[in-house]
Amino acid sequence: MKNKEETLVTLVEFSTAAGYKTVELHNADISSFHKPVDLVVTSAKWGRYLRTKNSLIGALNDNLNISVSDLALDKLIDLRKSMGTWVSQKVQSTSFSYLLCVESLNKQEKFFNREEVFINLFSTIALLEYHNISVKSVIMPVIGSGYVGIDTRDIIPRMMVYARKALNNNIALQKIYIVEQDESKIEDLLLGVNTYLKEDNPDFQDEFDIDDILAKQLLIGFKKLQLKNFVYQNNETVSIIINRLEKKDLRIHEFGVLSRKFVEHALYQILGEKQAKKLGSPYNQVEGLKNLGISQWIQNYFHAVRIIGNSTVHSNNSKENQRSPSNINIKDMQALIVILNCIVDFLLFFNTENK
Repeated sequence: MKNKEETLVTLVEFSTAAGYKTVELHNADISSFHKPVDLVVTSAKWGRYLRTKNSLIGALNDNLNISVSDLALDKLIDLRKSMGTWVSQKVQSTSFSYLLCVESLNKQEKFFNREEVFINLFSTIALLEYHNISVKSVIMPVIGSGYVGIDTRDIIPRMMVYARKALNNNIALQKIYIVEQDESKIEDLLLGVNTYLKEDNPDFQDEFDIDDILAKQLLIGFKKLQLKNFVYQNNETVSIIINRLEKKDLRIHEFGVLSRKFVEHALYQILGEKQAKKLGSPYNQVEGLKNLGISQWIQNYFHAVRIIGNSTVHSNNSKENQRSPSNINIKDMQALIVILNCIVDFLLFFNTENK
């Protein structure tokens, strides 16, 4: 089984009125996913919950002893006639709390079209709020790539469009996991995400290379940080950054977000949770470093990573999208690597016990 940082194919973060929210794409088995979620989405033909090989319905039965057929007998919400969806009663499982089934083929053997499927799916999730069910995290397969047979590269851009709308409109919803079990389709997931990112900006460039010496320095620094300070040993963001550096798999939209999350975590460790919460925003937290006697240039490094990381987030703000230059480029990311090296070096020598 892959480690949790190895299942992540890529992620896209969105700026919403309720803060930053994320879509993560993974190469994994939903029935053995490493994080518990509020809602699992599966799909089926109308009333045919077949436990076929490699199907999610089969995996839920085999690995979690959860029968979709049994859940279908006592539905919490049944919108099959109008929307092709239904939601189960609460599931007795440590992996997820509810199951939403998309039945895109109705009794008349007619498909809901692809756009209708996604609209109905996320509308049903939003409806759960009216049943006093707060859904913060959702996990789903690539809807339509199974028996419907649509190419993953064509589905992902549309899934991303509707996932983004859902994250913007649903205050409770924080994270959506899109999962593909077939390892041979990883490249298709990445191509689909790139297609989506280029829809708003045709000049968008994602992959980038960095100097081998700088990359090696940063990799060694992060590994030393994990050895020196236990709070970084089990930190998922640090583990993913190490994984990306080892594989030399660096993408602008992802690495910027990971870098910002890393420094936000570091600020909590430097300031202490109580003081960090008192200061509030990451900007104020960075400014608060001066009260610990931390040099101004170190504060500037933290600000720089925060700003660059924020600039890689997909935004709905038309003014931001019209800024000049409009995109973070490879040279900006190379500068980010240099700054991260400086921050990691600082953290290796900063004694948090005496703050």
